[in-house]
Amino acid sequence: GRLAACFECIGDRLFHVPFCQPLQHIRDYFGEKIGLYFAFLGFYAYALVFPGIAGLLWTLAMPTVDKSNEDALLAVFAVFLVLWSIVFNKYWYQEEKVVALRWGMVDFEGELPDRPQFLFDEIVPDPVTGERVKFYSPRKRRFKMFVSGVIIALAIYLLFSVFSIVFELKYYMESVKAIEGASTIVGAYQAVQIAILQVLFEMVARILNDWENHRTDIEHEDNLIFKIFLFGMVNQFGSLLYTTFILDGVYGCRDGNCMAEVQTLLLYIFISRYAMNAVEIGLPYYQYWSGWREEDAHLSEMRERAK
Repeated sequence: GRLAACFECIGDRLFHVPFCQPLQHIRDYFGEKIGLYFAFLGFYAYALVFPGIAGLLWTLAMPTVDKSNEDALLAVFAVFLVLWSIVFNKYWYQEEKVVALRWGMVDFEGELPDRPQFLFDEIVPDPVTGERVKFYSPRKRRFKMFVSGVIIALAIYLLFSVFSIVFELKYYMESVKAIEGASTIVGAYQAVQIAILQVLFEMVARILNDWENHRTDIEHEDNLIFKIFLFGMVNQFGSLLYTTFILDGVYGCRDGNCMAEVQTLLLYIFISRYAMNAVEIGLPYYQYWSGWREEDAHLSEMRERAK
């Protein structure tokens, strides 16, 4: 628990310092949930250094490798990433427990109250303690969760249909119309499409999750995260998997290698994600600045009236 528990960076290892954060202050101001989020971000940024170095070495080595050995080198890099993800998950589990122990959040889920939005059918005596508690039919919730699952499955099916239409369009632009830069155009469109569909589905997921009527905040958030993760996994990685493993067999790629298409798609996905992060970070600053301007103008107006 050396990094995530690094609440004060003074005296810590030099390599850890860029990733340390004032987690105790963040927790005191925003609460444990936001504090744990920033603890994860710091640990994740620290852990990404290792695949970053490996990826840089792989990129530098690729031009010097024979064509016959490219697949072997790529396989080695893929195995390294799989092992890295396993090690990362193991060590983050330890870091999370360190932070939870420091903040007194171990086994806190058993003490959570009902959500204010929780709707109950009736108040009945608890069969164990005899205390009167709110009751909501588990059968109703299971039915609602089944309906939500069907809607999510339909959304994913429609998502695959959109993928097929996009790749059909790309094939038409390249083979029939012979449009230069078709891969770039389609890659940019897919990046925008992924961002828009993710925002729309998150709105649908929140509506479905509220409708399911979960008792505690943890149950509510866990089910919401699962819905968003399931759709997001297909939305953000489905087109990459299709381009990597299926596209060549259906439409064909240049020289039988679809890596150029994958790189183009990844580039525009990263650009779109960075743009969204910039908006997410910059919007509060803009709101603060505009609010300060309005308050300053209001104070100036009051001074003028006082004269």
